[in-house]
Formats: sequence, structure tokens, C-alpha cells
Amino acid sequence: MCSLIADEAILTDLMIQPDRLKLYGHTAYRFIFGGFMWIYIASSHTAPSQIKSTFLSSNGEMTILVKNIESMKYFESLAIDLFERAKM
Repeated sequence: MCSLIADEAILTDLMIQPDRLKLYGHTAYRFIFGGFMWIYIASSHTAPSQIKSTFLSSNGEMTILVKNIESMKYFESLAIDLFERAKM
């Protein structure tokens, strides 16, 4: 999970339809709402250590990354897609 910011403010009013993706070879689902990007891994395989540190632990703790949306390629491609759809 990561907190999404733009102009030093958390984007609490942003909600985007879930989508499916591959993350280190695992099927995952990305949800964006409440100022966070939530990623759920749907795989029976062992997750690699690169992403295990961001999982909710058995004691209820989780690392939350903070990302500026301007640095994320996902939002760039989303903006282009929305722009193209608006031209139709």
C-alpha cells in the first residue's frame, strides 16, 4: 500500500476502478481510494521479499510508502487513456 500525494497533499478524493496486474509474476489487483493505492496479491506462490515488507503483518503493522502521483507511470497512462476516451 502507498499513500498518494500531489502538491504535498494526500489525494483523499481520488477513486479509480480496480484493475488486474502482474507484480513480480503474481496476479494482483490495484484499488485506489481514500488517499491510498491498495494492492492485493491473489497468488498461492510465495511472495518475493521485495514486496513482503509492505504486507500487513500478523501483529497488525504495515509499512506505508508515500508516492507523488507525478512520478508514477500508472497515472500518466491513466491520464492519456481518459483524455483519449473524452475525444470520442
